[in-house]
Amino acid sequence: SWIIASAFVGVAIGLLSKSIKLSEGQFGKKEMVAFVIGNVVAHLIAWAGIAPVLDIVIYSEPIEKLFSQGAMAAVANILTSVIVGGLLAAAYAKTIAKKGSLDKE
Repeated sequence: SWIIASAFVGVAIGLLSKSIKLSEGQFGKKEMVAFVIGNVVAHLIAWAGIAPVLDIVIYSEPIEKLFSQGAMAAVANILTSVIVGGLLAAAYAKTIAKKGSLDKE
Protein backbone atom coordinates (compact mmCIF):
# COMPACT_ATOMS: atom_id res chain seq x y z
CA SER A 1 0.00 0.00 0.00
CA TRP A 2 2.85 2.40 0.73
CA ILE A 3 4.42 1.52 -2.61
CA ILE A 4 1.20 2.57 -4.32
CA ALA A 5 1.38 5.87 -2.43
CA SER A 6 5.02 6.28 -3.54
CA ALA A 7 3.98 5.63 -7.13
CA PHE A 8 1.27 8.28 -6.83
CA VAL A 9 3.82 10.84 -5.59
CA GLY A 10 6.17 9.97 -8.45
CA VAL A 11 3.45 10.38 -11.07
CA ALA A 12 2.19 13.61 -9.49
CA ILE A 13 5.67 15.17 -9.33
CA GLY A 14 6.38 13.96 -12.85
CA LEU A 15 3.26 15.69 -14.14
CA LEU A 16 4.16 18.80 -12.15
CA SER A 17 7.59 18.90 -13.77
CA LYS A 18 5.99 19.35 -17.18
CA SER A 19 4.50 22.68 -16.09
CA ILE A 20 7.68 24.01 -14.48
CA LYS A 21 9.89 23.76 -17.61
CA LEU A 22 13.04 23.09 -15.64
CA SER A 23 14.78 21.82 -18.78
CA GLU A 24 14.54 25.35 -20.19
CA GLY A 25 16.35 26.79 -17.18
CA GLN A 26 13.27 28.39 -15.63
CA PHE A 27 12.95 28.14 -11.85
CA GLY A 28 11.92 31.55 -10.58
CA LYS A 29 9.40 32.49 -7.90
CA LYS A 30 6.39 31.29 -9.91
CA GLU A 31 7.98 27.89 -10.55
CA MET A 32 9.16 27.57 -6.95
CA VAL A 33 5.65 28.25 -5.63
CA ALA A 34 4.18 25.66 -8.03
CA PHE A 35 6.89 23.19 -6.99
CA VAL A 36 6.19 23.65 -3.27
CA ILE A 37 2.39 23.52 -3.61
CA GLY A 38 2.56 20.49 -5.89
CA ASN A 39 4.85 18.63 -3.49
CA VAL A 40 2.74 19.43 -0.46
CA VAL A 41 -0.51 18.37 -2.14
CA ALA A 42 0.97 15.17 -3.61
CA HIS A 43 2.52 14.06 -0.32
CA LEU A 44 -0.56 14.87 1.75
CA ILE A 45 -2.81 12.89 -0.59
CA ALA A 46 -0.38 9.96 -0.71
CA TRP A 47 0.73 9.67 2.91
CA ALA A 48 -2.25 11.05 4.83
CA GLY A 49 -4.82 9.48 2.51
CA ILE A 50 -3.86 6.70 0.12
CA ALA A 51 -1.37 4.75 2.26
CA PRO A 52 -3.40 4.64 5.50
CA VAL A 53 -6.68 3.84 3.73
CA LEU A 54 -5.09 1.00 1.78
CA ASP A 55 -3.49 -0.37 4.96
CA ILE A 56 -6.92 -0.40 6.59
CA VAL A 57 -8.52 -2.10 3.58
CA ILE A 58 -5.73 -4.59 2.86
CA TYR A 59 -4.30 -5.37 6.32
CA SER A 60 -7.11 -4.34 8.72
CA GLU A 61 -4.64 -2.21 10.68
CA PRO A 62 -5.83 0.07 13.55
CA ILE A 63 -7.01 3.42 12.22
CA GLU A 64 -5.38 5.61 14.90
CA LYS A 65 -1.92 4.19 14.28
CA LEU A 66 -2.09 4.46 10.50
CA PHE A 67 -3.16 8.08 10.25
CA SER A 68 -0.48 9.07 12.78
CA GLN A 69 2.17 7.24 10.73
CA GLY A 70 0.80 8.76 7.54
CA ALA A 71 0.91 12.28 8.96
CA MET A 72 4.50 11.84 10.13
CA ALA A 73 5.52 10.40 6.76
CA ALA A 74 3.79 13.28 4.96
CA VAL A 75 5.61 15.91 7.03
CA ALA A 76 9.01 14.23 6.66
CA ASN A 77 8.59 13.73 2.91
CA ILE A 78 7.29 17.26 2.34
CA LEU A 79 10.24 18.79 4.17
CA THR A 80 12.74 16.59 2.37
CA SER A 81 11.33 17.04 -1.12
CA VAL A 82 10.73 20.78 -0.80
CA ILE A 83 14.10 21.62 0.75
CA VAL A 84 16.41 19.16 -0.99
CA GLY A 85 14.38 18.97 -4.19
CA GLY A 86 14.02 22.75 -4.36
CA LEU A 87 17.75 23.29 -3.93
CA LEU A 88 18.55 20.67 -6.57
CA ALA A 89 16.00 22.07 -9.01
CA ALA A 90 17.32 25.62 -8.56
CA ALA A 91 20.91 24.46 -9.05
CA TYR A 92 19.97 22.45 -12.13
CA ALA A 93 18.06 25.36 -13.67
CA LYS A 94 21.17 27.55 -13.36
CA THR A 95 23.21 25.08 -15.42
CA ILE A 96 20.86 25.31 -18.42
CA ALA A 97 21.70 27.95 -21.00
CA LYS A 98 18.71 30.21 -21.54
CA LYS A 99 17.22 30.36 -25.02
CA GLY A 100 18.75 33.27 -26.93
CA SER A 101 21.55 33.78 -24.38
CA LEU A 102 24.32 32.77 -26.78
CA ASP A 103 25.79 35.30 -29.17
CA LYS A 104 27.13 34.44 -32.58
CA GLU A 105 30.60 35.85 -33.14
